[in-house]
Amino acid sequence: NESVKSEGHLFHPCMLKGCDGKELLLFLCPFCDKHFCLRHRHQPDHECEKLECPKPRMAATKQLVQEIVDSKKGSPGTRGRKGAKSSETAARVALMKLKLHAAGEKSLPQRRIL
Repeated sequence: NESVKSEGHLFHPCMLKGCDGKELLLFLCPFCDKHFCLRHRHQPDHECEKLECPKPRMAATKQLVQEIVDSKKGSPGTRGRKGAKSSETAARVALMKLKLHAAGEKSLPQRRIL
């Protein structure tokens, strides 16, 4: 928490162990209440102790798509093509419908959503 005054300016040193960066602006982590340099200001960059691990959403989506494909394989088709290509297309359509109605996580900042 020691700020250094140099050439009339107040510099704030990075609190990450091994980093000797100093910044004019104070980059305070709202989760661990420590200040860091520009390079280490985000939670993953300074290994914040309060960093939450992201949930494996892609694994859940992959499992859902696999369940849809498996359910389509067992049911007899009433129209259209039969076979691997049609079940693959059906799985893709089901995934597109799932993404169409997805709400997303509210905790993610808008600039980080792709």
